[in-house]
Amino acid sequence: MDELEAKLRNHREREVKNRANQREHRASEHRLRQDIAKLRARAKANTDALSTETDSETRKDLKHDLRSTRVRLDALENQLERVERVAELFSQDGSEEIGPELRQAREELARAENAVDADLEAVKARIAQAKEDLAPEILLAYESQVFEHGIGVAELKGVTCQGCFMELDPMTMKEFRTAAPTELFRCPECSVILVQPTDE
Repeated sequence: MDELEAKLRNHREREVKNRANQREHRASEHRLRQDIAKLRARAKANTDALSTETDSETRKDLKHDLRSTRVRLDALENQLERVERVAELFSQDGSEEIGPELRQAREELARAENAVDADLEAVKARIAQAKEDLAPEILLAYESQVFEHGIGVAELKGVTCQGCFMELDPMTMKEFRTAAPTELFRCPECSVILVQPTDE
């Protein structure tokens, strides 16, 4: 009898804990949805403003804020997916059934995080090797650009700078096309170092 009562208490405690977890995840999900809605509205406002703004400094600020907003928005949307998945597991009936699925979800998440970490380390290694292969003056120019503007290099696709999405005028395009391979060429709008796409 004592053993049965102990099992019953444990079962009730798990139920209480699961309900508390459900409330916590619902609250987190609600906050994330609110934050995502605000960021989407902010990104739209920046995009709308860019379509009409002509002042170069204001455009630069708007583009910087738009990039930051999109990065934050992607992060929150990924976080929301994880919260929704865990909340769904907690909402299922029966703690005995939830346990294995939750463990599996955690294991899958751990494997995914390990894979991302491995990819990041590989990217860091390639970046480090690329920096070693660069001439010192080019590396200095790149790092200074990253420090000042947050982005060092952008592709020039057609006549459009992929750093600020401004189209270069014909005279600037001519200068870019005729520049020596070792010459650094910058976008006149955002100052990013421009390079040709590798497939061109």
